[in-house]
Amino acid sequence: MKHFPFLLVASLAVACTSSKGDSASDDTDDDSSQPSSEPSGEPSSEPSAEPGYEPTLFILSSYFAGEADIVPGTSYEGYESYDLNDGAYGVGEYNCQLVWDASGVSAANPASCANCEFSFDLSLTPRSDADYIVNDGTCDDTFTAISFQYAYSSDYEGYGASVLYDGSLWSYDGNVQGTTTHAVSFDGSKFSYGIGYVDYYYYY
Repeated sequence: MKHFPFLLVASLAVACTSSKGDSASDDTDDDSSQPSSEPSGEPSSEPSAEPGYEPTLFILSSYFAGEADIVPGTSYEGYESYDLNDGAYGVGEYNCQLVWDASGVSAANPASCANCEFSFDLSLTPRSDADYIVNDGTCDDTFTAISFQYAYSSDYEGYGASVLYDGSLWSYDGNVQGTTTHAVSFDGSKFSYGIGYVDYYYYY
């Protein structure tokens, strides 16, 4: 789980009720809920059974993005954003669109990534007064000051460009979650990432 108790990598079934999932399944239909056969004849004047179950479509988004100017071993200055649609809204709409300012101090590389290009202990401060912040109340407990560690490797265990969160692999460039392709890059001074899923169609 990434920064917050209900965020990034719970199941989509949980996400559609109130949580933010970390992984998006590619299965969009609950086959077990579909009728097992076609009707054998015309209906009688009075129905003998309940109508077949029709799944409900939920549009789900759970997406982190950020950029930072980095001097490895010295400084990290940038931002992180988070967009959430827990299924309550349509395509391109969100419960929350949040932004934090991010700054960091250099930290020792995690034991799992001794050759990481950088590692920083970060402090994130919410831009609470910004007029572009969206929060319908779902993210009241999320949009707070938080701290954690990011580390970056250009080729973590063969995955390529990767970002580690508190010492564990979070994601890597080209990873696909739902229908969204993750992006992770570092050019020596500019670090950027986009991780999660956007407008995923989930039927339940």
